[in-house]
Amino acid sequence: MLGCSACRCRILRPIFPNTVTVPAKLTHRTPASRRQTLKFRAWTPRTYATATATAHVDGGLQDQQVHPAERNSQKRQLGLKGSEFKRTELEQELRYLRDPLKLAENTLSLLRQDAHQKALELVRVASRTMACTVSWNHIIDHDMAHGKVSAAIKTYNEMKKRAQPPDAHTYTMLLRGLAAHAHYPQALSKALSIYNSMYAENSPVRPTIIHANAVLNVCALAKDLDCLFGIAARLPTKGKAAPNYRTYTTILNAIRTKAWRQGEEYVENESHEQRAALRQQAVLQGRRIWGDIIGRWGDGDMWIDEELVCSMGRVLLLGSRPEDFDDILSLVEQTMDIPRQVPRLGDPSRKTHLSPIQPGIAVPPSSEPTPVSGSLNDGQISLKEGSQGASSYALAVPSDMSNDTTPRPGSEFDPLPTSNSTIRSFARPGRNTLSLLMDACMRMRLTAAANAYRVILTSPDGRFKVTPDSENLHMYLRLLRQNRSSRAAVALVEDFLSDPPPGAGAQAKTFRIAMSCCVRNSQNPSVGESSIKLLRLMARTLEQPDLKTCEMYLELLGKKGEDEWRDMLRGLEELEVIVKNVRSLLAYGTFDDVNSALQDQNDEPDDEAEGETATDEERKKPSRNLGPHPQGTAASPGRVYRAYRAEVRKLFEKMIGVYDKVFYRGGPRMKPEERRNWDVRRRTLAAWVRREYVKSTKLRNMAAERREG
Repeated sequence: MLGCSACRCRILRPIFPNTVTVPAKLTHRTPASRRQTLKFRAWTPRTYATATATAHVDGGLQDQQVHPAERNSQKRQLGLKGSEFKRTELEQELRYLRDPLKLAENTLSLLRQDAHQKALELVRVASRTMACTVSWNHIIDHDMAHGKVSAAIKTYNEMKKRAQPPDAHTYTMLLRGLAAHAHYPQALSKALSIYNSMYAENSPVRPTIIHANAVLNVCALAKDLDCLFGIAARLPTKGKAAPNYRTYTTILNAIRTKAWRQGEEYVENESHEQRAALRQQAVLQGRRIWGDIIGRWGDGDMWIDEELVCSMGRVLLLGSRPEDFDDILSLVEQTMDIPRQVPRLGDPSRKTHLSPIQPGIAVPPSSEPTPVSGSLNDGQISLKEGSQGASSYALAVPSDMSNDTTPRPGSEFDPLPTSNSTIRSFARPGRNTLSLLMDACMRMRLTAAANAYRVILTSPDGRFKVTPDSENLHMYLRLLRQNRSSRAAVALVEDFLSDPPPGAGAQAKTFRIAMSCCVRNSQNPSVGESSIKLLRLMARTLEQPDLKTCEMYLELLGKKGEDEWRDMLRGLEELEVIVKNVRSLLAYGTFDDVNSALQDQNDEPDDEAEGETATDEERKKPSRNLGPHPQGTAASPGRVYRAYRAEVRKLFEKMIGVYDKVFYRGGPRMKPEERRNWDVRRRTLAAWVRREYVKSTKLRNMAAERREG
């Protein structure tokens, strides 16, 4: 019994409570050394600032002082040093995972089972005997996927300390993870530090365009164009690290986002002209970059896709000049081989008069678009190392430009000449392209061209066979509203909902835009039939009726003439079904039903009114907030019901106003029984509105008393 050191410690501890027994090391010693006399050393217990739990061994050590060295020994025996796994067990498991591939598969399996700590300890132990970079990559990827950015970076640093060199996938996972979590406070600084470390002489991996695109995405999401252009300037023109279509897409999207948000910041302090000039500078930047893109595409050094083309098109939409919108049609012709459906602006054969959608916005002469054929590394755009970054890039204009040598504006979007030595693949258009073309044609008021493009892209017998989605439908409805084509708008909605594409269905926004088209075409005698058809279609397709659409329908009824009171009565009768459904929803509907209807009302309204593009001040006006709680957060049932009841009350008040107009215009000509029936309906609505008004007033008074008390 005394041959065991643990037994000797257990026997001698009651005799020497303030003494720690430190057994001699027994490893690699002769059997005689195991019977040596124990060495005793007196010690004074030390008080630690951090409270620690006393190790519990056999239930008898809770109230006794234990030396830290013995506590660590006990933890090792229990497998608790740094983790809850015994090292011997991990080493035993690693005997069957000698292949790095098997270890990586086992690590991935543990991570999928949420055994993150065990996977980490297993890889730590395995790092002493084998190369397991792939397993470390799995852990880093798992941390990034779960939003643990700090843990992923710590794992990356620990990986290097354990002599496990990171590979190209390690850097890709880190940079893409930082881009996915750009809200992390140090995301940009960490991404730049990791990316710059790849240029070190002792770096095992040289950066490729994949890493460059990832770090450019981080810079774009962090809204730091200085860093973005600085990284772009370091990219070579040839080789694996040369810019590709994703690089240019990221840069163009960053320019557009920055210009739009900078323009929004000056809404209260700056004028329309200053905002237009700022966005026109972004258009100029995009035109210069596009010259480099087309040059490389024409030489066969890169290929382009729809996303890149539409990114350039969205940059052109920032401008307020008709030339910018017209160049979108040339852009599509150049990159997608879709001929222009209208002559170029300035061509004598073009009869349509073009004018800016926002009148009164004058662009300074310095923001005139200038075609270029420079590159990212060209001195024309000041992107070489040591430049001033985005500010100099935004304002740099070639010094040798003159009226004699400047090419025709928009020449960077001319179709490239065909060549037998170079094979170019055109981008394939899709839904994004269709929306871009509809938007450009709407801003230039080219209805016939928009219809032609729509037929080319969506025809079942055509080359592209694009299936429109809800956004394409809404954009085309705006174009029809601009031209007061109410009958065509209703027919389009009816045709779309009869066979909707996968993932698309009836939306409240669809009926709002279509009904606003009817309101804009209120002078047409046949608009009443179209609006009634649209109202019935909404009642059949939507779960809950859209109150804003009903309000626009009442606005349309209010525009009827003096002798059209019979048509107004017919319209009110169509609304009776919706009134019953709304009152039934308030009386018997569940919280989910009412909350869903309220969220539909809280959706942002259409950004255009009366066929014109809304100004920045109109966009800044707060829409009706139907609930005191922010959208996307939970609200109490009582608050949701009160908010929806307030909207219903507004609708009923407008209906009462239409009833009053009918009685004023046609009351003397109504039969007494007919007048009595309509008057009962009006009184019913008025009584409901009065009760709701009294309830809301009492609730407001009670809330005010609680705040004062």
